[in-house]
Amino acid sequence: MARGYKTGGRKPGSKNRRTAKLEAATETAARTISEALGTAFDGDAHAFLMAVYKNEAYPVDVRIDAAKAAVRFEKPSLASLEAKTEILHRFVARVPNKEVSPETWQQQNAPKTQTIQ
Repeated sequence: MARGYKTGGRKPGSKNRRTAKLEAATETAARTISEALGTAFDGDAHAFLMAVYKNEAYPVDVRIDAAKAAVRFEKPSLASLEAKTEILHRFVARVPNKEVSPETWQQQNAPKTQTIQ
C-alpha cells in the first residue's frame, strides 16, 4: 500500500543494469587499448571507436554502439537539400506610337482573316 512516498526501487541518479554493463565494457575496452598502445592513447576518438568495434572480444552491443558513433566519420551522411528555383518571367509589351490614331492602330493590329471559297 502506498505511503505517499517512494519506498523501494532504484535510487534517483543510480544507473540501470544496461548502462552499468555498457560502462564496464567501455572501461574494459579502454584499458585493453591503453595496455596495447602504451600509457596514453595517441589516436583520436575515431581510432578508439574503430579499435572497439573491430575487436571481436567485446560484446556485440558494445561493438554496435561504437560502430554507430564512428559511422559519421567514415561515411558521409546524405544531406537534405531544398530545391530553390526561381522562375523569371519576361514579357515584351508593344505600345502603339503616340502619333498613330486609334483607327490606324486598329488597321495595323487587326487579326488577319482569310476567306475560304
